[in-house]
Amino acid sequence: MKIVLCNPDVNLKYSHSRKGMYPPLGLLSLATYLEKKLEGKIEVSVLDGDVEKIPESAFMDADIVGFHANSFNYSNCLALAEKAKGLGKTVILGGPHATVLWKNIMKNRVFIDFIIMNEGEIPLFLLIENLIGGNRLKFQDIPNLVFREKDSPCGYTISRNTYKNTPLDMTIPFRKYVDLEKYVMNYENVYSDGPIPFKRPSSVYSSKGCLWRDQTGGCIFCARLEKGVVFRNISDLWQEISGLRDRYAIDSIWDISDDNLNDGEWFKEYARNKPAGLKDFGFFIYTRVNRITDDIVPYLKMLNVNEVYLGFESGDQEILKRMVKGISLQTALAAAKRLKKAGIYYFPSFVIGLPGESVASLENTLLFAKELSEIGSIYRMSATILWPAPGSPAFNRILNDPEHGEALSGQDDISIKELEKLWISKFTGIDYDTALEYQKKISNCLLESAGAKSFGKGEA
Repeated sequence: MKIVLCNPDVNLKYSHSRKGMYPPLGLLSLATYLEKKLEGKIEVSVLDGDVEKIPESAFMDADIVGFHANSFNYSNCLALAEKAKGLGKTVILGGPHATVLWKNIMKNRVFIDFIIMNEGEIPLFLLIENLIGGNRLKFQDIPNLVFREKDSPCGYTISRNTYKNTPLDMTIPFRKYVDLEKYVMNYENVYSDGPIPFKRPSSVYSSKGCLWRDQTGGCIFCARLEKGVVFRNISDLWQEISGLRDRYAIDSIWDISDDNLNDGEWFKEYARNKPAGLKDFGFFIYTRVNRITDDIVPYLKMLNVNEVYLGFESGDQEILKRMVKGISLQTALAAAKRLKKAGIYYFPSFVIGLPGESVASLENTLLFAKELSEIGSIYRMSATILWPAPGSPAFNRILNDPEHGEALSGQDDISIKELEKLWISKFTGIDYDTALEYQKKISNCLLESAGAKSFGKGEA
């Protein structure tokens, strides 16, 4: 049986600073797990629309076509899924957009046969095993699955079971399904003149989940869906990274985890176990500003972290409080100064249009951005307009709005720009043009003052 797993192209109306630079690890993990469990029974391929166009002909010889759906590629996802179904293929949808809006999708898109919500390795394996006649497990017993059923009053049924990955399920994804050189070339085309010395990056994930989100419900715009924090086995991680260096000459890693410092002690052990042969290997990580403490900086150096992505979000303390960020401006500045002193770059991220945003709060953010630029150690930055992604607290606020919530509640293909404008008009004290104006001002501030690269809409 032939299975094609697809990551459709992001709609060209939205930019993304890392588009086509890193392979889709989620799909690679799914393909790897399927191959290991069903060796000799299936043939799996992965198509990534971020590096090459996915033609309809790619589905001709497939039996099953699966799609990773996020809110930026969803329109293209639907177009390809409908073509696959028109060719008589079994169509499976997964990813964050499908996980949140599965009910609307099953109601509105009759060409979708199955949806897998949340983590998919084991559910997809059990589903494929069922489809090829390898087990007698009923659809309703396969965890995280939504499936079409004629006898159901609404035409579909959701599984009675759920499943969450454990460290034992977090396998090393095979990269053989994609051409890593295409991603390296795309990176070089954008960052060849940057100050970071690494030219051949790739990606891994060391953990899944965010402790802050579990404790508080998360930042207002956060749409990551994992519950709880799960860490991978440290020796497996270093085996994966060493393999990327040996096989593909990779020289640095972007760790795509929600927060690489969820557990400081785990991170320290991870850094202490770095193989001697990877001494000069570099890392780009994410974390919260309050986790950049004096005791953690030496371990950032030990790991050879060259850049840290930090969500500063706003330069107004009241706005930070309203968005449930859980940090102070003093803490944020202290983090920037620690990284500067250690010789580590940081990537400041700002969000425009947070709850209660005003011209005064945006001016405070602009001043704060200038203060960061004076500290230095910045070469790129992000200023984005808040988009209430499905699954985020912001999206739920809109759904609960008596004026607009009902109209949105049944939709699955939702305009990003219209949601942005709606959010700005309902939950801030500015208009959309003002949001665009300050997005440009903050980007230009860092660009001119710190020699930073500026990335606008879509940096995430």
